Amino acid sequence: MFGFFLALTVALSFVEEKKSGTWRRLLAAPISRPTILIAKLVPFVLIGCLQMTFLFAVGVFAFGMRIGGSVPALAALTAAVVVCAAALGLFIASFGGSEKQVGGIGSICILVLGLLGGGMMPRVFMPHVMQQIGLATPHAWALDGYYDLLVRDGAGFADVWTSIAAVLGFAVIFAGIGLARFRFEK
Repeated sequence: MFGFFLALTVALSFVEEKKSGTWRRLLAAPISRPTILIAKLVPFVLIGCLQMTFLFAVGVFAFGMRIGGSVPALAALTAAVVVCAAALGLFIASFGGSEKQVGGIGSICILVLGLLGGGMMPRVFMPHVMQQIGLATPHAWALDGYYDLLVRDGAGFADVWTSIAAVLGFAVIFAGIGLARFRFEK
């Protein structure tokens, strides 16, 4: 769930860019508007990957966390989570105009997705119906993949490719809706 808090930072950055007037300057550049949006997300993806790398490093070196599966598969899943979080940020930004709106929408969205996806209580302890509803969130797929890679010895890409694909699918949906709804002029 921590990785998805990046979405709120991304969404708030769009509000700040519009508020400060730099957004208008970006729109004056000879670049397409979707390209500007995608380019705005790239630094957040890089920062998110660094944050997640730091968290896993602290887990391994400070707390003795064991990674039972493939480290490259773990890196791929983590990159997919970060891309999805950045796309969720664009999605949230497309619904809000002010910092308060984005903060309210974003916080509720992230917390509800985390709750349904098993970020606050493992889905295995939820009723079967809730477990299935949880699969409608990127969090559930990410957590399933992380469980496989961290707990199951020898788990690799073959074991988590569906989780990676599902998380990236959510990223495409969030980015597509965000691009379609984003108000460039306001």
